[in-house]
Amino acid sequence: MENWSLPVPEAVGHYPRGDAGHRATLEWKEWAQPYALFPAQGKVERGQIKDNPRSVAREGLTWTLRLAFRDLPREAAQRHELVHGVDEAVRWWASFGGVGARTRRGLGALEITSVSPGSFAYVSAAEVEQAGLRLTLKAPEASATGAWKLAVDALRSFRQGQGIGRNGPARDSRSPAGRSLWPEPDAIRRMVSSHSARHQPTHAAGNLFPRAAFGLPIIFHFKDNDDPTDSELAPLTGEQRHDRMASPLIIRPYPASQGKWHPAILSLPSDHVWSMGIELRNSGRGRNAELPQRLRPGEWWPSGESARQGKSELIKPLAGRGSDPLAALVAYFTPPPGVAPTAVMSAPLQEETWEKAQIKYNQRNGSVEATGPNNRTATAIQEKGQEIWSGLSPAARKRIASGFFRAVAVVKGKDLLRVEEKQ
Repeated sequence: MENWSLPVPEAVGHYPRGDAGHRATLEWKEWAQPYALFPAQGKVERGQIKDNPRSVAREGLTWTLRLAFRDLPREAAQRHELVHGVDEAVRWWASFGGVGARTRRGLGALEITSVSPGSFAYVSAAEVEQAGLRLTLKAPEASATGAWKLAVDALRSFRQGQGIGRNGPARDSRSPAGRSLWPEPDAIRRMVSSHSARHQPTHAAGNLFPRAAFGLPIIFHFKDNDDPTDSELAPLTGEQRHDRMASPLIIRPYPASQGKWHPAILSLPSDHVWSMGIELRNSGRGRNAELPQRLRPGEWWPSGESARQGKSELIKPLAGRGSDPLAALVAYFTPPPGVAPTAVMSAPLQEETWEKAQIKYNQRNGSVEATGPNNRTATAIQEKGQEIWSGLSPAARKRIASGFFRAVAVVKGKDLLRVEEKQ
């Protein structure tokens, strides 16, 4: 990477001063998304700033990425496979990755503004589906920052929002204001045999931890004195403890047409989530005597579909939205009835026609390669290569055998779809 622009770091917010020193509630900048940037919020203790709010690079940082190859294989198919693999890695990184920390929450998302030589296409919804993943999009916004904030806010609302993840204003003594509608707080109260008078554990789902599926660790903080002290939920593989399990959801802005951006969720494979164990352990200075405690796979969230569905109906954020928290979030995020998801997905790779492309054939592995404008190449390998070769006229094959043959190549990205001989 080179030609970096000069970043302009800016604090995510500030702690205003009160009569007794700095207030403990951070005033966030308008551009910042607190739920995604909470590790940067700093800390105030007894009116004194213990940790200042962190500064982060704002939108607009630019650089040039140069890719170079050496000692490429001579065989066209091997060369294509290597170059194509690097190109695909860059495309997926640009579409769903990023630079810096917390990229699965959309920080550091980037945009490709120009490519030389050739062209660039973001990974399409069709390609995502072919890879066995799922891309869920909302209607496009005018800016990437706006789309990012909407996408992250959907996760925040689902996990913690009033009326969805927690109670709104109190209706009666059985429904206190702000109480979580998820089962984890009451599960911890039961496991450590501690609770305040107004927070007796009553959640009907039992000792379950469905939000572990969104990524670990999770810190649980209780405000009342008689409630448990701080605890941390962390992943286990067998008996081995780990500090982190990355979220199987990538939440970010995704490019749309005409310079707009979709709020997006990319759902990654999640089999490893359901096969892990979890450990609830003490966090901070306080100590719960009953911790640590471990739950095996199938204990922190049911393993059977029928049991999952039954428990989901007892947890308000999940009820009616699927049999696990990942599916429920996607259902919550999905556009309302009448708005087809495909209507807001960016277009897949388009077919191109290269006039007078150079067509070559590799007899050793049966691949056909076309070289077109700006020395761009597209290749058909294995069965597709044999199909194209077999469809060429004897005259074309003879000319290719002595060098190359010029014809019309129809390509899609790096794939050669067909060769058309001019009559």
